[in-house]
Amino acid sequence: MRAVVTYLRHGMVYYHYFLRDIPEAGEGSGEYGPVNHLFPLTPVALHEGWIEGKERTVTCISGEYTWRGRTEPTVHLFDLNGREKDHRFPLAKSAKGWRVRVHLRDWVEIAVIE
Repeated sequence: MRAVVTYLRHGMVYYHYFLRDIPEAGEGSGEYGPVNHLFPLTPVALHEGWIEGKERTVTCISGEYTWRGRTEPTVHLFDLNGREKDHRFPLAKSAKGWRVRVHLRDWVEIAVIE
């Protein structure tokens, strides 16, 4: 997960190449939560610490993000072990879609807005 954070901090997308998919349940699951939520990703803008895509926004820094979808976004928060955590990030409807305020522990957490 530190590699995912490092890539994001440099405005790049981390890609996990493996011979088979990372399982979401069962043996070998749970440690790659953010990686399972990274794709598909069509980049719209690359920033230091976060990537805005058509399908999702991936970030490792705190901030307010705009979700341009018509429906309320789902926000996933992951720890440095890749495990999903509970959160209470505020969502607010706006003229451009939704505003999502994310507060992350620097270099320790990753959020995916989709």
